Amino acid sequence: MENLGDSLKYQQWRRQLHKNNIQLNGLEELHLVRKRGGEVLFALLRMAAQAPNGEPLLPVVLLRGHFVGVLTCLKDKATGEERFLMVRQRRVGTGAVMLEHPAGMVDNTKDPYAVAITEVEEETGLKITRDQ
Repeated sequence: MENLGDSLKYQQWRRQLHKNNIQLNGLEELHLVRKRGGEVLFALLRMAAQAPNGEPLLPVVLLRGHFVGVLTCLKDKATGEERFLMVRQRRVGTGAVMLEHPAGMVDNTKDPYAVAITEVEEETGLKITRDQ
């Protein structure tokens, strides 16, 4: 079972706070959502933090990590006509069916290109390469 502090998304978030000179004075885990293997998927946190000018930041954080969205353009070889590829998916939060670009969570990999390749294949059946 992955600890929040060991997760890549948490470490990236903390680095961004540091980079932006945010002073973190307190942090409380309110709720963690994990993948089947125990990896942290989402974290709801309460924090006490302030900007460099002393202004407090909002106290609630939904930590979800980085994600990749892939704008896929298909080109007809005969006509040269270009079309964007969209995926019809049901959104978990509302149950609505929406059109969206292939996308996915980066989670515990540092290679967004690998995530893009995987998501395009999973969601569309198309096999792409890193250079595409």
